[in-house]
Amino acid sequence: MNGAPADWFVGSILNFYSYGYNRIGSIDFNQILVPCPEWFDLSRKHYPQVGDKDGSAAIDALDLTNIHYHSSILSAGTDAGQPIILSYPPGLGSTDQIPTGQYTLNMVHAGYTGYGQPTDDFLNHLLDKLRTDHADILGDDFGSEFSDLTGTTWYGPAQTWPSDPANAAWITFWRNLDTDINGRMGAAGLNDNFWSTYQTGPISDKIYLTVTTDSQSAQLIQSDQLGNARPRGGKGDIGAIEK
Repeated sequence: MNGAPADWFVGSILNFYSYGYNRIGSIDFNQILVPCPEWFDLSRKHYPQVGDKDGSAAIDALDLTNIHYHSSILSAGTDAGQPIILSYPPGLGSTDQIPTGQYTLNMVHAGYTGYGQPTDDFLNHLLDKLRTDHADILGDDFGSEFSDLTGTTWYGPAQTWPSDPANAAWITFWRNLDTDINGRMGAAGLNDNFWSTYQTGPISDKIYLTVTTDSQSAQLIQSDQLGNARPRGGKGDIGAIEK
């Protein structure tokens, strides 16, 4: 948007939840909060879900030939002097996409015990898994610059930990890891798809990992924000109309 490299900036939220059937050009997860094991949020990016698509071009997501303009109010922004845009109708890639019945969303939650101790070696095992399971895209020497991470751990309490200097090494690791992955595991990197490959149980004599899946349902609402009935065709269109 407006020449920015990403048109969805997540910011420093705790978790990102998708409820499916989104059309996104570029999504920026760089500033999302790093994991807090006490909250069981090793998986912070619950994206993509069913029907989600990133890397979408505007011409596919939007109908750029039938833009809705205001009849009298003029823009003071990038279209200064022209009627302001009220809405874009859905394009071919967004039309008749959302089923009318309920569909299922699976959110993965993961955390571990053994953090806050100098013996915490969880990050070493994480890097080993990335090198083993994703060597085809990351390389079998991925993360070698980190060396031994035993003792790089998370310290509570959960309410104040981001401002505690003791957590600086933990925060730096996750920031650097996201930078090193650099989109090679999809837009969300270590998302639910990755964490779902773990099983609950010990991963070392110091660490016990717990992984759960929370299944939720979602359904197309029956009218859009202007009160028009949905769906207009066999399935619902993707998009929002702002009043």
